[in-house]
Formats: sequence, structure tokens, C-alpha cells
Amino acid sequence: MACGIPAPLSLRPLCTQTAMPSTSGQSDPPIGKAPPALAETSEGPAPQPPLAERSWLGMASSIISTLLFITLLATLVVAYPMLQARAGQLQAAAPSVQFSWPPLAGLASAEPAVPGGEPRTWVNAEIRSDLERLVLKRLSSDPFDHDGLNAAREDLLRTGWITSDLTLIRQDDGVVRVSGTWRVPVAAVRFNDRDHLVTRSAELLPLSYAQGSSGFKVILGVPSPPPEPGKVWLGGEVQAGLKLLAHLAAVQGVHQIASVDTTEFATTRSLTIVTDLGNRILWGGPVDAFSPGQAPTTTKLARLSRLFREHGRVDAGRAVLDVRLADGVYVHDTAGVLARAESQAADAPQSRQGDRVRR
Repeated sequence: MACGIPAPLSLRPLCTQTAMPSTSGQSDPPIGKAPPALAETSEGPAPQPPLAERSWLGMASSIISTLLFITLLATLVVAYPMLQARAGQLQAAAPSVQFSWPPLAGLASAEPAVPGGEPRTWVNAEIRSDLERLVLKRLSSDPFDHDGLNAAREDLLRTGWITSDLTLIRQDDGVVRVSGTWRVPVAAVRFNDRDHLVTRSAELLPLSYAQGSSGFKVILGVPSPPPEPGKVWLGGEVQAGLKLLAHLAAVQGVHQIASVDTTEFATTRSLTIVTDLGNRILWGGPVDAFSPGQAPTTTKLARLSRLFREHGRVDAGRAVLDVRLADGVYVHDTAGVLARAESQAADAPQSRQGDRVRR
């Protein structure tokens, strides 16, 4: 705006607007008026379909995608068994079985000393053959036959030879490898004239012998019948006998010990050692329990070793030997020799009294 020379107040005109030149060569629109709308060109955005039409297209696309997925899934479900069967036919191989046998004592592995030789294991050939046949009868040539593997595993578990970590793995060449923790026999329990093998934990193994022919030390006087293979023998007598045998393993002359008699365990908690000559050593209470009036377990064991060193036998060649008491070892005069000697020397001032002599 431009204003002229000031005039008297009454004659002074209002300032007038003067249009400013435009730098673009075009005149600006008058003040207070909006510029005219720009006309759309052919390069502008395409016209959009109505909202209802767009919703219908989206719904149709979702339905088509779902139908395609269902069709593909159904095709896989129907075709998979046929594809699996065909693959099984192409890869089928006659099954064979290979056990990881437990090694002999002192060895890290049961692998044969020479290729193709006998495995170095305490499991004899008859038992090995039986276990292999047990597995093979459940297997087929189908490499995808998981039911056969599971059935073979259950059969093996029922034998009691292997613990619950048993695994069976089928390899590409058809070999089924069997591995797991083996239960190891350490003694036999006599019941009904049969000697049944048991582990250190009193678990029954599926093997018994005619009495005295197992090659293991025997636990006698057990009243409860054998459990199922792999299960623990109940009652406490077997456990007490096994613990005593484990302690006797360090005694000099242990090879002369044949069995442990538990007949009186239920009533008096007493155990008796029986030697290979049938002589009896009164042991007393369990090795892991305090027995009033009796010597400690370590003392009793030391006495047996000393008897072997001095007499060449742990039973000192006596029919009944008593190592229970705290004050020493006693010989029981089962034949009445002392009683007859006392009768013949009734007037002798130094006659011995009693039916046992302290050793």
C-alpha cells in the first residue's frame, strides 16, 4: 500500500491498495478470493471401485486360498502312506540285530579280540542266541516299522536283563542295534530247590540252576517267593544276605564261604555263614545296623581273616564257630566233647565249665 502527503485530518483519505507485480508474470488473485480449482489430468489417480465391490473381492481371495490349502493337505494325507510304502520297498533290507553285550570284568568293551570272534562277555552263547531271536521275531524288513521296534523293546524289558534305558535303533543297512544298562548277577537265592540269580540290588534275573550248580554264593532261608524278572525280591532277607556277602569279599579265605543262611533273620535279625564243608559261623546282626552286645562288623571280618591265617580255614575246621560277641571268638561244642570230659573229671579242680571255649 502507498499513502500520499498527509492532509488535514478531515480531508485525509484512506490508504488504497496497489497491486504488486508478480514475479511469475501472472497476476495474483484478488485478496479474499480462493484460487480456482486445478483441473484433473489423465495422469492422475485411477478411479476406485465402490467399497462393496472391494470387500467381495477380498473375501473371494481368502476363500480360494483356504480351499487350496485344504486340497494340498488332503493330498499329503492320502499320498503319504503310499509314498512311505514305496520308500520302504526301495530301502527294504532283511533285518539283523547287534547287541552291545556287557564286557567281562576288567574289560572296557565286549568286542571280540579278533574280527568275527566270540564277544568277550559274561553272557553265555545260549542266552545271547535267545535274546537275538526274541528281537528278530518282532522285526520286519520295513525300515519304517516302528511298531515292531517298540514290541521288541517291550519283550526285552520283560526278560529283566536290561534296565529301562534300553534303546533299539534301526540303521540304513537293516541292522538293529540294541544297547542299555545290563543287570549283572552277583549271587543266587535258593527257593524250592532252585538257585535263582539276583543282582546286587536284589533284582531277580531270568536264570535259575539246580541247587549248588550256579557257581555263585547262595542266600538260604528266604521265605518269600521270587518276583517277576527285573523286580526286587521282597522281605529283606535277600538284601541282608547280599550286603554280608559284599563285605565278606575282602576276607582272606572267602573262597571257602559257600552261602549265607537267613532263616532266623525275620525273628532275631541274625545271619549265619555256611562254608564249603557245611560248617557254620554265627555272624549275628546285619552289617549296616548296630547290634547290642555284638562286635562291630570290622572286628568280625578281621577275626575271620585271622582264623584263615592261623588255621588255614575261616571256620577253623569247627562245626560251629561264633564270631558275634564283643569279647572274642567261641567254638561251640556241638559233639558234646566238653560235657563228657567234665563228667569224667568231675573231681578235678581245673575242670572247664560250659559248652564253649573262648578262642
